[in-house]
Amino acid sequence: MNTITRRYKPCFFTFILLLITMLSFAQPAFHPVAVTGFNQDVVAEANVGLGAKDATTVPVDGGNSLYTVGFAKEFEIGGLLVGGVYTPYPTKGAAPGGLPDNGVISNGRYNFQLADYGGNNSLYLSDLTGTVVGSVSSGTLAFVTPTTDIWYSVALVATEGYSYLKATFNFTDGTSATTAQQQMIDWFNTTTMATLIGGMGRMPWTTPSPLNDNASSSNLNPQSTSSTQTKMVAWNIMVPCANQGKTVKSITFTYVSGQAGNNHRCNVMAIASYGTPGTPLVNASSVPARCGLVNGLVEISYTSGGFSPVTFSWDSLKVTGATAAGLPAGIYQCTVSDSNKCTTTVPDTVVAVVAPNINVTSSASSVCEGTPLTFTVTADVNEPIIYTWNPGGQTGSTLTITPASSGQYTVTAQDFWGCSSTATATAVVVPDATATFTAPTTVCSNSAATITYTGDANSTATFDWNGFAGAAVASGSGAGPYTIDFDQPGTYNLVLAVTENGCTRKDTVAVTVDGTGGSPVVVAQAVTTNSVTFSWAAVAGASGYQVSINGGPYVDPSSGPTGTTQVIAGLAPNTPVSISVIALGGSSCAASVAGAATAKTFDDAVFIPSAFTPNGDGKNDVFRIYSNQVSAVDFKIFNQWGQLIWSTTNVSDGWDGSVSGKPQPSGVYIYAVKVTLLDGSQSSRKGSISLVR
Repeated sequence: MNTITRRYKPCFFTFILLLITMLSFAQPAFHPVAVTGFNQDVVAEANVGLGAKDATTVPVDGGNSLYTVGFAKEFEIGGLLVGGVYTPYPTKGAAPGGLPDNGVISNGRYNFQLADYGGNNSLYLSDLTGTVVGSVSSGTLAFVTPTTDIWYSVALVATEGYSYLKATFNFTDGTSATTAQQQMIDWFNTTTMATLIGGMGRMPWTTPSPLNDNASSSNLNPQSTSSTQTKMVAWNIMVPCANQGKTVKSITFTYVSGQAGNNHRCNVMAIASYGTPGTPLVNASSVPARCGLVNGLVEISYTSGGFSPVTFSWDSLKVTGATAAGLPAGIYQCTVSDSNKCTTTVPDTVVAVVAPNINVTSSASSVCEGTPLTFTVTADVNEPIIYTWNPGGQTGSTLTITPASSGQYTVTAQDFWGCSSTATATAVVVPDATATFTAPTTVCSNSAATITYTGDANSTATFDWNGFAGAAVASGSGAGPYTIDFDQPGTYNLVLAVTENGCTRKDTVAVTVDGTGGSPVVVAQAVTTNSVTFSWAAVAGASGYQVSINGGPYVDPSSGPTGTTQVIAGLAPNTPVSISVIALGGSSCAASVAGAATAKTFDDAVFIPSAFTPNGDGKNDVFRIYSNQVSAVDFKIFNQWGQLIWSTTNVSDGWDGSVSGKPQPSGVYIYAVKVTLLDGSQSSRKGSISLVR
């Protein structure tokens, strides 16, 4: 190519759509991208009978002759122009070095699809926009669908010497990022960029003669015998690292400069991209250095974005992978790099985790034996903690016990990371004073029993004997000893409560009281001039009775050992007689106090008893006058306040102990009686009568 011709040759770039996946393992996958924004048609079509000028809009290379970029491999041999009407010859020709008819250019690594030959298929760039018709200094190709790809590839042809281009990525967020400029070498000489197709040929842009429309072979074939001349190359452009991950809506291509003395023009014909979105997206997670050990860990998680291999460079650590383990607490930094040499610095901190400091408090400084006590543990961290108490193995932040004696309890606290610490609490149990005492297990009723305290209480203790279960206390105070007396038989639980240092201990002793329920109440039931009949009510617990007449020895009653009456006969009139009756218990020591009564036989006139027992047993139930000599009577009863409560004039009537049908209480009542004997003599008597129920 001579100097004159080169002086007028422009440069152009052709960007071509990529269709296949790259074959190299380290390279990401290709995929096509549809674009708009081509401003010129510079690729000749197959039907060029009238010349390339009829099929393209501008020439892109030429000196004395102008040329289009290339032509299809199959084209018309020629035709005939008659009256302005062109008729092609029926024969087609095949040109070596032509572009594929379908516009697909493959070289193993790249598969580009050129824009349609029948329309604009080039972005025509030059620095002589006012001189080179159809060229612009900067042009934008917009993506039909915005993409987050990282790498983009354009197919281009540069004419005449060398020139420089730069690309600006325009993002959907309104920002832009510009790459470094790239040198483009003339399509006859370039060796620095990947060749897509070589020897693709040129076609005259001027219209040839109708009879010689196929021009010369030099116009249809590459200008050199070498098949590598007139090359189309691929320019791979990466989104700057700081902007990777953004969505790209378009790319602006700018002609920066060219070789001095030449007309520098470039054409962009199509565009394609490859790769997957994103740089290595990284973050770090850490595990603390736990329990005072050197066992911290930092782990880098990342997505490589398809740009393997990813490398890790740790500051001050001899670690090459994504994980650094066995670390003390501190700040660590890792630089993550992908195959595009994009780097991200990830800092992280390994904190030191120590066992929690725990403290145990008690609900009371001391407790009495048998009193609940609660321990509560608190920690200086907010992490989940498991508490275990020993002895016992219970879990939880509290422990409630009822200790029988003083002792220590240990709680172990374990945090989320397995670090543990212990604390100890002491249960202080105040020793209770013993409440033991001695008492006879069996006593006779109405007999003295001695109670003696045998415990270890000191002089400050208090003693509560709980009323000795109802016994009469003859002597004693405080701790005792005591003399007590039960007047009723039965079993009694004596309870002593001893309180010392705020703690109370109790003890119980059962005492069986043997004997009767009381002394017999004896009354003269019937009196005659020569006999007296005494009777008494049954006594609770009595096993039998014995009587003593006029102070004599005790013998069984006339009604038998268990009887309740005694008849004394053969007495002279007006003879006094006395009786004592004892109730026998279950043992020889269990006789009751004697019950006594006196009476006097009639003097063949009138007898008035001193007591009666209106209890419905048929014995001495009625208070009446006894006499065989009475012909008339005026009989009155008064209560203790002198009120008349009963009276009769019937010799056979007697008082049953009631007033208007209501029984009167036991007690002493006053009687007044005036009798008239059979001989007409009269006698008045006053006295008291005991009503015993």
